Amino acid sequence: MFLPVLLLRDYGLLGFVVFGVPNVIGAAAMGWILPTPESARRILQQHAGACRLFSAITIGYHAFFISWLLRIWWHNANTPSSIWIVFVLGMVVIAVVWFVRSKSSGRGLATVLWLFSAAVLAVTLMTPSPPAATQTGLQPVTDLIWFTPVSFFGFALCPYLDLTFLHVRASCDNARSRTAFGLGFGILFLIMILLTLAYTPVLLPMIQNQRTPVPMLMGVLLLSHIGAQLAFSVGVHNRRFKVEKNHERSAVDPFFVPIITIAGIIGLAAPFMPTIHSMSGHEILYRSFLSFYGLAFPAYVWLVMIPPSRRGYSSSPTQRAGALRVWLIAIILAGPFYWAGFIAGQEIWFVPGVLIILLARTFLHRPASSV
Repeated sequence: MFLPVLLLRDYGLLGFVVFGVPNVIGAAAMGWILPTPESARRILQQHAGACRLFSAITIGYHAFFISWLLRIWWHNANTPSSIWIVFVLGMVVIAVVWFVRSKSSGRGLATVLWLFSAAVLAVTLMTPSPPAATQTGLQPVTDLIWFTPVSFFGFALCPYLDLTFLHVRASCDNARSRTAFGLGFGILFLIMILLTLAYTPVLLPMIQNQRTPVPMLMGVLLLSHIGAQLAFSVGVHNRRFKVEKNHERSAVDPFFVPIITIAGIIGLAAPFMPTIHSMSGHEILYRSFLSFYGLAFPAYVWLVMIPPSRRGYSSSPTQRAGALRVWLIAIILAGPFYWAGFIAGQEIWFVPGVLIILLARTFLHRPASSV
């Protein structure tokens, strides 16, 4: 998780809160909002294409981020970095290969990774951090007010396109689902979010191309934590994607090979991009990936997945076709406002962007029988 690092830089601790609260609540609420396992299976059936696109973008995002992170770490960590890079890359490769070839549910590995990350948090907090060369809270807190609706909108709706979340909900009865989502996100995931507070002093100077003294132990632990979490996320999305497309015989779904390759190359080349509105090229690309989770995906759930006539997560093919047209027009109209907010640093333009998406529901077709 890197977005909270940027929000800490821009808005201080309040930015971290605006990231963490809707993230935790939005994901945990899925265990209650989807009333039955059948509702999750219905989403997987009726919105398979959107769910697969969500996994594809997520895997591409991870490939971009790790390649960019390792590049800036190599150049800006003020200690020998080659050992760390080789170690982490090797670990990521081994973890991905093992996981995609194993037949286990992944719960055991998830438990091990969580315990490892919790240990990293404890050790990192006890290790003297390098002095942060970049201040936090650089922008007025009032700007955060305009970003808050985008954060809540995205984190509240994106979970319903996540193949891994939907698989868990479809596999659990109501009681187990509420326990899994409530405990998993309300407590365990929250602890992982808090870990970002520990590595913010390390990453903030690096993304500004400033040489940063990083103790060897801290560097190995932090890169191992990020690499392990990334490998696990890619592995579970790859597995669910293969199951949905019946490609279980291959280790990595062929669809992901060019995505991972291209995204990785872009991550390596990102620092050479020109700046826009004083924002570096790699941050522009990073925020461009986030636009899927802040605009395109939540707008899809709001306009296409939730039918206009009644509560639920199903609709007829005719309704979905019309809703897709409304969704496409809405995100095209809202896109420039999101660009102004995310890239140009004019957060107040988020307001009309979000309003366009919210009000677009008034253009959805309602069946004649609806009241």
